[in-house]
Amino acid sequence: MSDLRRDLKNVTGERLGWSVPEISTSLPLSEGFIRKEIKSGALKSRRIGRRIIVLDNDLKAYLLERGAGQFVQRSA
Repeated sequence: MSDLRRDLKNVTGERLGWSVPEISTSLPLSEGFIRKEIKSGALKSRRIGRRIIVLDNDLKAYLLERGAGQFVQRSA
């Protein structure tokens, strides 16, 4: 597991955040589109050094707001 992926999980193993490349490989969205959504403010992100990180809760809210809830895993 890469350092970034390990850093983006808390002690319970839940995912805390996503990098732009991780989002684009997990969803049918290009990196360019994701970056455009971040730049426009539609998708909240944080910058950690040179990395752009989207918190898991922000990504879920973005997907639900845009009617893409099928990509959000519901908690039991």
